[in-house]
Amino acid sequence: MAFIVVADDWSEEGWNSAGLDKSGTGATIGAARATDCAGSSGEVCNVGSWRVDKQNPSTTHYNIQVQKNGVFGVKSSVGGAKLPMNLVGQIGSMNDPNEAKKVTATARSKELTSAIQSALSQSVGTWAIGGPPNKRNGRFRFYKITGTFSS
Repeated sequence: MAFIVVADDWSEEGWNSAGLDKSGTGATIGAARATDCAGSSGEVCNVGSWRVDKQNPSTTHYNIQVQKNGVFGVKSSVGGAKLPMNLVGQIGSMNDPNEAKKVTATARSKELTSAIQSALSQSVGTWAIGGPPNKRNGRFRFYKITGTFSS
């Protein structure tokens, strides 16, 4: 079937900074790998002024977000993806001594990485300042990965 990336809910907790320059987010998203996205929280990758972080997951999905480095005391996210927890475990070992299993794991890792990068890129594209004049906030739309591996 392969993966489909679909628009999900909006986050009202995005970075609230007018005139945000999102250049550099693409390189950071391009450095994110599926095998690094499992777990409760922590950094997935860090490139220049941006990083991809794992935030608190739900019971079914990892919460992966693009955040600005050097921002303290306020929200710094500009995009996010929801990754079903079961998918990372289905990749397998890319170091498996069985060559066929290693080839499958490598293909699955690349396929899921591509879906994660697509979800994050689409989400960053939705970031904006919104809300009523007396309560402006940064917001972005999460994108969810659905489907199954094609191999």
